[in-house]
Amino acid sequence: MFLSGRIVIRLGPIYTRTKAIWYKRWAEAMKVIIVDDSMVMREALSEALEADGIEVVATAPDAPTALEAAAEYHPDVAIVDLHLPGQDGEKLAAELLDSHLVDYVVMMSVDSSSAARLRASRAGAALFVDKCHDTSRLGRELQALKASASLGPTLKRWEAVTLIARLTPLYQAMR
Repeated sequence: MFLSGRIVIRLGPIYTRTKAIWYKRWAEAMKVIIVDDSMVMREALSEALEADGIEVVATAPDAPTALEAAAEYHPDVAIVDLHLPGQDGEKLAAELLDSHLVDYVVMMSVDSSSAARLRASRAGAALFVDKCHDTSRLGRELQALKASASLGPTLKRWEAVTLIARLTPLYQAMR
């Protein structure tokens, strides 16, 4: 149930189905895809994450390869470089989230300016990682993301949009 002022809205099967999917997905090991144009960076991140107990199911050098891999492996998290050849990481992140291929996107870049962080946030990234300084902590950050999600099912971006679309006519009818 969702309480909104005096109105009680029953979410019913959508919430129940989402909760069941959530329990199944997070009981398994976290699956990650890494998207970076640098092969050295992809390999270094893969080794570091696997040492932290995180399964790297695929790596990709560009957006089209990443989309194919995400559709095939259904990872929980996509780690995406902000600056990719062809389609930039910002657009890829939004596409991965909007098409429900991943639950979370972590953006990374050498550029750690506030403008880069803002671009990542607008694309829907859950975390921003500075490639030069924060990659050693990435495994711990992903585990913390998993732990915060284990507190209970939270609305993802597409669920929030769906919920808002359903509640808007009710709200307007109350006015």
